[in-house]
Amino acid sequence: MRILAIALSASILLAGCGGPDARQQAATQSSLAAIASKTRTVPAPASYQPLPWKAGQWVLMKHTYPKRNEIAIHRLSLLRDDSGGCVTESDIQDYRHHTVIQHHWSRRPMHGDEAIDLLVKVVTRNDDDAPVVQDFSSGPMAAVKGMMKGMVSDIMAQLQPPGSLDSAPREEVTVHGGTFAGTARIEATVRLFGETHEFTSWYHPAIPLNGGVKSLSKDGEVETELLDYALEGAVSKL
Repeated sequence: MRILAIALSASILLAGCGGPDARQQAATQSSLAAIASKTRTVPAPASYQPLPWKAGQWVLMKHTYPKRNEIAIHRLSLLRDDSGGCVTESDIQDYRHHTVIQHHWSRRPMHGDEAIDLLVKVVTRNDDDAPVVQDFSSGPMAAVKGMMKGMVSDIMAQLQPPGSLDSAPREEVTVHGGTFAGTARIEATVRLFGETHEFTSWYHPAIPLNGGVKSLSKDGEVETELLDYALEGAVSKL
């Protein structure tokens, strides 16, 4: 459900930005047009345990913001996950910007409370600008981690996971990324920036990293759909 929070926070932040950029809008539409619809059919799972993380996994999603008639294409990749650390990357193309963000952790965070403590650095590139590196291992940025921890932990704590996916309703769901039998339908609540938002999400453990097939916010702010995924082949876009 991390992706729900990312998509929703992007929606809220964009509401305060200027209008779409014609070049970025064209790039977003071009990227979407190049992604072929998948004919794969994935059977119902025997177990709803998440797929173990492994370097090289990636998922590709489309976030739709109906109230603004905008979309974003989001690739989430696991570039590294070993004794030397964990590196995740989000490559987001939307109507305003093309942003690539890498998070470098001393090891993979297992829950939200430790995510900030394990953060070593963040590398961000916006559009054609040079990448910006924020080093959280020492110096002034290390002190900032303390201020960030409360906010991030609060967000993570408000993600209400289901008590058991084994008892969740089962549905077959068809999206751009294929047809998935036996997806678990989940009702989730996210508290973000002082506001509470409710989602309905569909989860299938065959999908790496987040298991997300589809999600809909009940306030109509954002819809997320799986476009594609793979268990290997992730490469950095920086």
